[in-house]
Amino acid sequence: HLAGWLGYSTAFKPCPLWTPRKTPALDRAPVKSGIPTLVLAGWFDLATPPAWGALAARALGRAQLVNVRAASHDASDHDCARAALANFFRQPGSDVSGACGPVPRHR
Repeated sequence: HLAGWLGYSTAFKPCPLWTPRKTPALDRAPVKSGIPTLVLAGWFDLATPPAWGALAARALGRAQLVNVRAASHDASDHDCARAALANFFRQPGSDVSGACGPVPRHR
């Protein structure tokens, strides 16, 4: 079923205007901020992996990272993430980083 599309996509020559260009350094620089920030990461998220959430949290001075172990890209739909969000909004300085349990370790 995909043969036609695959043949087309491999033969297709993109418009020169769409050719990716190197972005300015400012666009690639991490965002820095001192405001309380909550970063939710789904442990099984392939689109925005948990490592990206950790990277974002490290760049933000007052960020907390909540890894939702049983989630993919829908991390905020899980009960523990909703509880973390509610607690964070009530008291942005409170520690909610362990709201969804311990982070699994890679082997």
